[in-house]
This record gives sequence, structure tokens and C-alpha cells, in this order.
Amino acid sequence: MKGLIKITLVSAIATATSGVQAELQVLDDSILGDVTGQAGLTIDIETKRAMGEFAWKDGGSFLFQGFTATASKRAEELAFAGGNDLIDNLRFKLDVAGSGTPSGALGTPNNQTDFGFSDIANMATTHVTYGNTDAGMLLAAGVTTGYAEDQNTGLMIDAKKTYRDGDLVIHITGTDMWQKGGGLHAYLDPSIGGDDGSGGTASMQTLGYGAVRDIAARAIDYNYNWEALGIASSDYEIGSQGMETYLNSTTGKLNGTDHVTGQDATANTTVLLSGVEVDGYVGAIDIHIANNGNGFGADGSGIDGQVGTGNADSKITGDIYLDIEIDYYLDIAGVQLGMRLHNERGDLSSMNRNATDTGFTSSMGMGHGRREIYAVKDTVLNFDTTVPDSISMDDGMGYNTEYKGDFDIMHLSFGDTGTSIGEIRLTDIELTRNWVISAH
Repeated sequence: MKGLIKITLVSAIATATSGVQAELQVLDDSILGDVTGQAGLTIDIETKRAMGEFAWKDGGSFLFQGFTATASKRAEELAFAGGNDLIDNLRFKLDVAGSGTPSGALGTPNNQTDFGFSDIANMATTHVTYGNTDAGMLLAAGVTTGYAEDQNTGLMIDAKKTYRDGDLVIHITGTDMWQKGGGLHAYLDPSIGGDDGSGGTASMQTLGYGAVRDIAARAIDYNYNWEALGIASSDYEIGSQGMETYLNSTTGKLNGTDHVTGQDATANTTVLLSGVEVDGYVGAIDIHIANNGNGFGADGSGIDGQVGTGNADSKITGDIYLDIEIDYYLDIAGVQLGMRLHNERGDLSSMNRNATDTGFTSSMGMGHGRREIYAVKDTVLNFDTTVPDSISMDDGMGYNTEYKGDFDIMHLSFGDTGTSIGEIRLTDIELTRNWVISAH
């Protein structure tokens, strides 16, 4: 969610249509306070960004042109939002964990915060509180089995997570998790009614769990687009955006090469990548900065179990759930590609352990990515073969990445014909990549 820095404060907004009201409806803290039971800092954001050109000039230049960050361009989102183009309904909840002292109306320990898709369990609990008796809703609210479960997959739903005293936690979720169905106020007001997903209306009491799940999982939508990325010679005029000249005859997106004539848009530039569009949904984002001191390997996890080497005890960990479509044209190789990340086939679980530690929680149909950044000490082997006794163990930065879900290549073509070689579907991917970066 890079670039989402500007904070817009809205005090009182009245509009003529219920669709826009759903975008900006202020939630009743007395309702949600009983569900979350947690104090902290809440930041609601709506934003859109555009940039004509970024240029890094050395001798020649590296160019990044035509960037926008807006709302999703999917038909369902355009119909709902009315084309306002804003990345909205975005809420940052920031907490510093305490010692576990009870707080809030429910006495929730102050070292527990929402995590992953626990907001869906919160939604189900709210519906049940208002008298909803749908079987899936009761299951998701933890009434049936004592644990929040996802009826669609048979897997548990993420619960609140307990953190160490002093840990910094950021949970990114929807401002109004009911927004895509008309907003919380619509379900609370029988005269309005919220969308039930089938063209009808429903209330807190009548909305089914399946509709709640779909509405919540698509609470945050976005679109990133950039037109061209490339390099230019030293006589390139900065700001001319000279790579953006010809349209790809199939996609209609700007490319650096006229594939009819085979000529470059401008003779002094080379387009590496163009027509890039990333469009989709974010289910939840969690950022955790551990308050565990700056020591290294105190648990014996360092080099050969030696205390004081290896991974730092404190780390920055980020989790993200996403369903995204990515399209781009690799001009320098003449390859056009369309792909999607999600988790709708095969193993439908996330990487998070469930409440009973017997398996993993539901991914709600979204791919799950995880990143971990930390310091490493005396871990990187460095030596000069031309210098005797030059062996040393250097410090560096550890960067670990994981992904669990499905990966689809929906379109793969060569040149400008648009003729795809077919579709490729990869199911139940589990990727782990560990990096150590250091100077030499």
C-alpha cells in the first residue's frame, strides 16, 4: 500500500444518494466498541495519485512514466463507486501492545488486536447480536463450536492475536466492512436495507453469511497503472514522456514501439516494460514490529547455535491477503502477459495457525503473502582468495518472503498479434525465499 500517506479528515458529509452515503458513513462507536473492545489510533484514508514522469539521470536516464493509483477498474467496482476513482474505505488501526490488562466493554486484554480476517468474525458477531440465526453466521461468530469458522471452507477464521508487551501493531482493514453491500447503516435501517448479493435487500437479522464473507473480502479495492518504464540516452529531454507514443493494437495501452512499422517511439529511448496494470482487492494487511530487544540469537538460533550470531530477536513482519490481476507488456522481449494471484482452488487455507493449533485458517479465497525484515550479525561469509587469512563474517540484512495460494497465467502472447498460447493454472503454490543482503 505504498503512497497511502495523506490523511483526509471528514467531519460531516451529507449526500443525495445512498450509494455515496455508503462511502462516507460514520460508524457508531458504541456498536463496534463492543466487538473490538480495544483502544488505539484509527486513521481512515481515501486517496488517488498520479505522476507524469519520474526520471533518474546519470549519464543517460532511467524513466518511469504515467503512474496512477486509483480505485479498481473492475465492472462491479465502477457500478458501485460511480467512478469516483478514489482508493477509499481504508482504515489503519495502530496499537502498541500492553501487558495484557483487560480493557474495553468486553475486557479484552490490551495486548490482543484484530489480525488477518478476524474482522469477518467480528461482522458475524454483530449480526448475531442483532438476532441473526443464519447457520453460517452462527458458525462464524463462534456460537456453534466455540471457535469462529468459515462455512465456505470448513476452516477456522483468524482470531485476535496476542502480542508481546510493547510490540507495535498495524492492522489495515476496511473503514466500513459492509460498504460493498450499502454500508452498515443500510442493514441497520429497515427502510433502506443492504444488498444481499442477489439483487434483493437484507437487514442485520436476515443477511446470510455467504454474502457477509463476499462483501468483507472485497472491502478494499485498488488499481495501480503505469504506462512505460525504460531507459534513454543523454540527449533525452526530461519531462517529455517521449516513450508514450504508440498504442498496442490489441490492448489499447501505450507501448514504446509501433508494432505495425517496427519503429521505436523515439530513437533515443528503449522501453523495457509498458501497459502495466495491477487491479484487485486487499483482504487485510498486518504489520508487526517486535519489541524483543536488539540482541542476536539469544535463543540459540544463530550460527551453529551460538548465542550472539544470526537472526536479530526483533523483526518487522508484514502479512497481506490479496486477489489481484496483473497485465503488462514486456516490450524489450515482445511478450504480453496477463496473470492473477488468488486462492480459490485446492488447499484454501492461509499460512496462519488456527485457534486450536490443529491446522491453518481460511484464506477467504485470497493469496497470502508474508515478508520479514531483520538484522543479521556475523552471518555473511566474506573473504578475498588473493589475501591470506582474509576470511571474515560480516553483518547484513535478512529479508524472508513467503506466498501461499494459486497463480494463473490467463494470457501469454508474443509480438503485437494478441494471440495467446493458452492459459496456465498453478494450484496450491507454497513459496519460501530467504535473502541476506550485505556490503562487500
